[in-house]
Amino acid sequence: MTSPTARSLELMRSEGWTVAVVEKWISYRDAKLDELIWKLVDELLGRHELATADPKNLEKWSRQADALQAIRNLRGRYKPPVMPGVRKDLYGFGDILAFRASDYSMLVVQATSYANLNARIVKAKRIPEFDGWLAAGGQVEFHGWRKRKLKTGNVWDCKRVAYSG
Repeated sequence: MTSPTARSLELMRSEGWTVAVVEKWISYRDAKLDELIWKLVDELLGRHELATADPKNLEKWSRQADALQAIRNLRGRYKPPVMPGVRKDLYGFGDILAFRASDYSMLVVQATSYANLNARIVKAKRIPEFDGWLAAGGQVEFHGWRKRKLKTGNVWDCKRVAYSG
């Protein structure tokens, strides 16, 4: 299934707009923390090797060593789960920035599902940058996407709500 943003990009390009995605995902994940974790695993395995030199410690460390070795073997193949983060829109309301040189138009698009369309509009109108963008001559469009079932097959339908300064 394609995202509302992907469908809006395709629609805008078909109408002659030059478009760019300006929404971004800001992850709380830290690559330095990942490297620190791998160093810790290596250090623990090193300690294990020292501890197992004494036969009295061998049984005590064997299960822990097996787990650590399994973790070490994952390096390079390990794909961490999606980490928490936040999705950040342009000025708090834009997913796509578009321009069309032929009519000197600049447009910010918020792409969403049809069900969430009104909530997105209400949210955007509360953001001071929304009025500022319109006052500067920019346009804003909200695209609400839904799939309609027809006898010939399913078709994506876009409800467009436009604002201009």
